[in-house]
Amino acid sequence: MAHDPEPRDDLARAVEPVREWVAAASGLPVVHDFDEEHDGKGAVLLRPLEFELASATGPVLRHISSAELTLGLLVTTLGLPAFEAAGVTSALALAARTEGEWVMDAAAPSLELWQALQHPPAPAFILRVPVRRLIERPATPLVREPLRTTMVQPRIVVGRVVASDGTPLSAARVAVADVGSIAVSSDSRGRFRLPVSLAPDVPLALRISARGTSVTLALDAPSVDAGGDLGDLTVPVPESSSTR
Repeated sequence: MAHDPEPRDDLARAVEPVREWVAAASGLPVVHDFDEEHDGKGAVLLRPLEFELASATGPVLRHISSAELTLGLLVTTLGLPAFEAAGVTSALALAARTEGEWVMDAAAPSLELWQALQHPPAPAFILRVPVRRLIERPATPLVREPLRTTMVQPRIVVGRVVASDGTPLSAARVAVADVGSIAVSSDSRGRFRLPVSLAPDVPLALRISARGTSVTLALDAPSVDAGGDLGDLTVPVPESSSTR
């Protein structure tokens, strides 16, 4: 079984290209927190801030898709004079605009963010970086045979709901079982008309409820020649109920 990547692996894979790019573009070491040690000659800070859900880019291959987040990275400098810090940061910001996969926030980091980080405001920008994890799903086997379909025309079946003694049952609820089809009610003579969308040679199962009693009846599919007549369908309601 393949090893599932740790969340930190996904983060490292996302941040490492940014780290390498920043180091090459600035010529300075890169750190990830304000109190992280560096050589004292200045450094660029890539400080992870927050994650946001991102829309997946779709299947990578037929059986591989991806889950995606967007990581906000604070980009600023440490240990540099103010003017030099502004120059390094602005050069990185301009270069970041040419990177197709990374997005830079138009607004500068807010005063509230600096207060939360307990650091005085400095020249900085926020870079949005995608964090992805590939998800391999079982491959769907190829269909080796042509797809066969059966056209089913809706049709009407009729019948009569009766008690065990043959008394017609009115207001009985009739529906095709396990299909979620519409239900109809029988009239004063126990008669009903029910639309069905089953193939003619498929057995028909009806769910009938009357006078507090429910039954499921398995019936042979009525032929078209018979007009779709199911005949009398018996529901064993209590005798006192069948006389109502």
